[in-house]
Amino acid sequence: MERARVHAYMELFETLRKDLRWKAGTEVLRIAALSLAAVQHEDPIEQLAGTADRLKKAAPWASPLRSTMLYAIAAMLLRRGLEPEAVVGEIDRIQKGFRTRKYRRGGYHEVLAALVLVLMADGRPVADPTIDRVGAILKRWKQDHPHITGYNDYPMAALHAAKDTPVEQIGRDVEEIYQALRRHRFSRGNQLQLASHILAITPLYPADAAMRFHQMAQALKGVGIRIGTAQYDEAALLVLSERDAGSAAREVLAIRDGLRTGKAKPMKSTALSLAVGLLLWDLSEREDLKIGRDAATLRAIQALLEAQQAAAMGVIIASYAGGAA
Repeated sequence: MERARVHAYMELFETLRKDLRWKAGTEVLRIAALSLAAVQHEDPIEQLAGTADRLKKAAPWASPLRSTMLYAIAAMLLRRGLEPEAVVGEIDRIQKGFRTRKYRRGGYHEVLAALVLVLMADGRPVADPTIDRVGAILKRWKQDHPHITGYNDYPMAALHAAKDTPVEQIGRDVEEIYQALRRHRFSRGNQLQLASHILAITPLYPADAAMRFHQMAQALKGVGIRIGTAQYDEAALLVLSERDAGSAAREVLAIRDGLRTGKAKPMKSTALSLAVGLLLWDLSEREDLKIGRDAATLRAIQALLEAQQAAAMGVIIASYAGGAA
């Protein structure tokens, strides 16, 4: 099964890379292929390029929707069957709602949050109470972790806001998971908070969710996959699958290594993220797994944007350092 899944993904990725790499870049097309891997398209290049062009034309000139992530976001819309123009209009309305409520500006994180709300609503207008919940959830998380809760938490706040769980319960569950993970000796900080946000999607009690995360991390280590803070989100996403930790780890390892046999070989860290995403895409249509699959794709987009931002900051710092010298 792993070989068939990897083959289908790599075939699609190579098809996209052959014709679109000069427009999108290899890493973006990896994410785009992840979104489209479970869907049959007669001409994926034409459909993806057409959706991306419509998205670019509809988005405001300075919008992150027109950034290097254009094709990855277009693939998510194509996967959901959403019209780019309608999505851009709804994202603009949601962002205006953020401004009316005086939420802190969040750059591309804010745009991703608005995109999450649109995806979770399957293209229907997002209700005002849901937009209210985004700010309430961020405020609640900030009570427990004022120094690490910020604009990068926007997308996960939106993911939780789209559900019906009371805000106070979301805050309590996330914090209980966070503290339980600390007792399992996982490192505190942004990545542990992110893992807690993801684990709070599950129907598990906080202590059970933390235990499942611990078991998954141990199983991944057991098959030779390094689990540092940067891999906390992948381990948390795997918990959503409800797979036995040992079998999930072995399957992810097989998919990861299979992805690294192609011509455009991804780094192990990138291959691991893609492997987790492919595993989630391949599972059943349970509603919580739909959330998990979108979370996996959004995390891949967010991680790549953060890496690009860090690289840009490195150049700026180096420039200043050079001038000072």
